[in-house]
Amino acid sequence: MIPYTIKVCLENGQTKLLKYTDASTVEELKDLLMDKLKFTCGNRFALFAESSPGSKWQKLRFLRNEQLISKAIRFSLPLLSFRNPTNINPFSL
Repeated sequence: MIPYTIKVCLENGQTKLLKYTDASTVEELKDLLMDKLKFTCGNRFALFAESSPGSKWQKLRFLRNEQLISKAIRFSLPLLSFRNPTNINPFSL
């Protein structure tokens, strides 16, 4: 399988590049990111996809753990956000 890379934006403004394949799930990518960042409380964070390029409003789409990354980002920018869902205004999604 050919690995792809995706850019993940963190809440503090940093970005990380992660490699994934067509068979990689959101949960696997999240676990890889957790290992890279040395986080221990993974259940407090989630991955979101930016879904509207060129818009003045940032629209984020929640990614479920069981989703394949390749399908989850098919209609999004190749950019993910790693955030604490409790810090997100539900009316902005």
